[in-house]
Amino acid sequence: MVNFCNPGLLGDAKRFRRHYEAPILASREPFAAEEVLKRGEERSAELSAIVNQFILRRTNKLLSAHLPPKARGGRAVTHSGEAARSRCACL
Repeated sequence: MVNFCNPGLLGDAKRFRRHYEAPILASREPFAAEEVLKRGEERSAELSAIVNQFILRRTNKLLSAHLPPKARGGRAVTHSGEAARSRCACL
């Protein structure tokens, strides 16, 4: 999706696989060496830093600044006649 919105930002597919995908996947192997783990974490952090610039996160703090206060209320309604019979038949 990043490549669709920002073509070339992460390089071509070959570079992306070599620079990001391969080290990240290798670091997730159960018996990966310490050096491989470190490189994978670095590449993952690098990738996150690039991608997160373009992701809008709608947090409660952000939304509360633009939305009216939450209103809660309830109202009891009594059905009469045909509406009451239909409701009872459905329940």
